[in-house]
Amino acid sequence: MFSLLSSTFGISRPLILKPQTWRIFSSTHVNHALPMDPERRKKLDERNERRRFRIAHDPEYQAKQDEDKKQRRLRYASDPQYREKLLEFGHIWNTRKSQDPEYVEACNASIRARQRSFDKLRVRLQAENPRYRLRKSLHQWCLKHDWVRETLPWKTHQPVLFASKVHKECKGCTRVKVREGVKLWWRKIGDRDESWLCHACHMPMDNHTAAMPYGYEDVTTMEGIINRKQELERTAKG
Repeated sequence: MFSLLSSTFGISRPLILKPQTWRIFSSTHVNHALPMDPERRKKLDERNERRRFRIAHDPEYQAKQDEDKKQRRLRYASDPQYREKLLEFGHIWNTRKSQDPEYVEACNASIRARQRSFDKLRVRLQAENPRYRLRKSLHQWCLKHDWVRETLPWKTHQPVLFASKVHKECKGCTRVKVREGVKLWWRKIGDRDESWLCHACHMPMDNHTAAMPYGYEDVTTMEGIINRKQELERTAKG
């Protein structure tokens, strides 16, 4: 590439241009100043959607991403040249953002379009996920019906609904729910120390039906819970 430029423009020293300028000529570098091929843009969007979904639903991938972020933070703190490079890129973006409003609007429109596409994909995949559907349904049942929380034969943890959002330390994900807290928590049955689980951790990833009460493992609807409860009561009475 340099030999071609030097022969064309008479450039004799490769360092006469900044590294950022040379990257414009790289085929692997996304130059936002130039229009992107629609087919390539579509492939990039699909790849980014898959990546965002894995970040949201794959614990191993989440851990890898967290480790990568940690390494980048360590490099930023220990490498002055890397830090200066990032600051220079930020300065270039801020300069263009202030001088070219149309470019900024085009970038924002592209981001919004990709987000809408990802939201549609997420909703579709969640609708096809039986664990997600049962988790949402169980959450609503526990919020709306006292008898679901208090009378059903829960296995290891019993749902507790607080009048307002509270903070508890979840023993499953080992973190306190941030922001305003949550109203629905799961308390371990027979535990004097009151060990708590958040709603997501109460439902195992590998066997989500285990979160249901005894005798209700195959039930997925409120109508099914009512019918099963009546059936078990008749059986108990003999």
